Formats: sequence, structure tokens, C-alpha cells
Amino acid sequence: MSPGERSFTLWTLLEPAPSVPGQWVAICPALDLVTQGNDLEHAVEMMGEAARMFIVDELDAGRDPLELQDPATVFSRKEWAELMAVLTFGERLESPAGWQQANREGCTVAMPVQVVVDHLQAMEPRIRPSWREVRATHPPDGSHVAA
Repeated sequence: MSPGERSFTLWTLLEPAPSVPGQWVAICPALDLVTQGNDLEHAVEMMGEAARMFIVDELDAGRDPLELQDPATVFSRKEWAELMAVLTFGERLESPAGWQQANREGCTVAMPVQVVVDHLQAMEPRIRPSWREVRATHPPDGSHVAA
């Protein structure tokens, strides 16, 4: 990494948007960010970009982006509870094929999104999913589509 680069691994919860068919919501509780995308992959890309902008702004202001939140508030949020439930009880997505199936079936997905930023120069976020850590659960009503 260059001297200005920093890496942030941010746990992200992804789920179909409840009121907008075909859209996915991405939630990063640690940074209190929410964004959406046209599909699962796009939602991850949008989260990476939102996180990058937020992190760069905080670093430029001399603040540590991960120390902004009060831990008692952050860790009591519903999103953290849902994230932990998916990580605990969800099925491991072993490959990009599992990812595509989760996208088709409307699963809730929990994954680490690694964002590498260089606050000294503009750069695109590098988003690196670690398949060993990605988990998914089917919709509670069983309405997912068979693969």
C-alpha cells in the first residue's frame, strides 16, 4: 500500500428493497450508511462508493471514520442484530455462483466489504468480497424463486 492508503473492512447487510421491486438495499451499520442498487452486485458497488466518499471526507477533516459512532448506539441497532443473525444462521456462499443464486432468490446477505482509499489522491474503491465469510438466508416467507 502507498503511504496515503488505508484499508477498511466494513460488514454490510444486503436485502431486497421491501417497497421497490427489483432494487436491493445495502446497510453498513458501522458507518451508519444506507444505499441501494439495481441488483445485489450493484448494491455492493454503491456501498463501496458511499463508504469511500464518507471515509475520505472524514480523513480529510482529520477524523477517524470508525470512531464517529457511539458503540452503545451502534451495537444496539436492529441492523446489527440482523447482520449477526445472518452470519450465525446463514448458509455460506461458496462462490460467485452462490452469489448469483442469492440475487435470484432474494436472500438476505451479510458480507465484509473491504474499501481501500487513498485520501491523498482520488481513486476508485477496491471492493473485495471474501467468499469464506459471505452468508445468506432465504426470505422468511419462503417466497424465493427456485434456482
